[in-house]
Amino acid sequence: MDVFSGRLALAETVVIGSVGLTGLIISRPLFVVWFNSLDPFVSLALWYVLLVTWLYAVFTAIRLIGGKPMALTAGQLGGIRAIGLTESIALGMFFFGFFIVWNFLESDYTTDILHAQQVPNIFRATEDGIVYIFWHQWLGASVEWAGILTYVVTPILLLFIVAILVGTKQFLLFAHRAAH
Repeated sequence: MDVFSGRLALAETVVIGSVGLTGLIISRPLFVVWFNSLDPFVSLALWYVLLVTWLYAVFTAIRLIGGKPMALTAGQLGGIRAIGLTESIALGMFFFGFFIVWNFLESDYTTDILHAQQVPNIFRATEDGIVYIFWHQWLGASVEWAGILTYVVTPILLLFIVAILVGTKQFLLFAHRAAH
């Protein structure tokens, strides 16, 4: 095992450990009760501030451990240039747009379509949840139009902004990584 492989193992340990620590913190009953007490927009905004901060801190730690820009091929990050604050924000926006569509239908749109009871705030604090609230409740779009604006228009706009922020090649790497 060469020195570079040892650095990759340490970098992977940083990622794995930070995910475990984050899971420990967010699974505590106090955290869940507190998050449920927040407005869905506030809790999801806070969630994404935490996500972008986490991404930036983890990728900075990996860069420092590796001693060079992010080219950790064995760590499945090959080809991604150094990840700084702009890339961390772009990743957060990418995940936001991606999870509007792929995080299942976790919003008032589902309860409106099914004519079901509303769920606790913590369940509404999802990517599609707050976007649907914005289009339907705040701007008054019909349920059908709010669904289209939430699940089609908003993700397209967000991913377009990400592509502009990081460039086409970097954007395609984000998409490729998310698909695996």
